[in-house]
Amino acid sequence: MADIVVKKGLFNGGSFILGSIPYFFMSFTNSFLMLLLCVALVGMGNNLWHPTAISTLSRQYPKQKGFVLSIHAMRANIGDAVAPLTIGVLLGFLSWKQVVVWNVIPGVAQPSGQ
Repeated sequence: MADIVVKKGLFNGGSFILGSIPYFFMSFTNSFLMLLLCVALVGMGNNLWHPTAISTLSRQYPKQKGFVLSIHAMRANIGDAVAPLTIGVLLGFLSWKQVVVWNVIPGVAQPSGQ
């Protein structure tokens, strides 16, 4: 699907929104099934974003593909390392429902055009 789409920037923007808006709905639910559906939508957004991001980076930097993809992966690893600490600190001041709303901000703040 990611290879068929012509406007990859819009596709990336849509996948960011699909990966972040469910966090907003998580903050209102008390249902486990609704929470499960929201987490599945977040996963779908992540899985839609990565293939187009990698192909876009590879196309924009053909002579530095390895370097650019390693930077991309390194930033993801930093996020994976820092996120639990950040969430732990936020949970010291906010409820878990308020913390998941904070996950909406990066997703909707991303520029979608490329």
